[in-house]
Amino acid sequence: MRTILMVLSLIVSTGLIVTMSATVETIRRSNVDLISSTIGRYDIAVGKTDLSPEPFVNLAEVAPRVLAADDNITAVYPRFVTEVELSAQGEQAIGT
Repeated sequence: MRTILMVLSLIVSTGLIVTMSATVETIRRSNVDLISSTIGRYDIAVGKTDLSPEPFVNLAEVAPRVLAADDNITAVYPRFVTEVELSAQGEQAIGT
């Protein structure tokens, strides 16, 4: 009897873990779709060359040019994207 209960508990717990994983993935996709529908699904990256003394793009100068480039572009929002390196408690990681 104990063996049957153990097998059943393992099957149920495995099923719950799989269900929870699928639910989390569904919620993640739903959030991405919600954000994408609000701010747009496409990004255009505008950056400066590595030789430029000024690291930032002048938004007041660039935004009108980007908006005029195509009628389908409806808004321009600045966003900082850079590579970072993290070193904490003996572990290192690199990301954007």
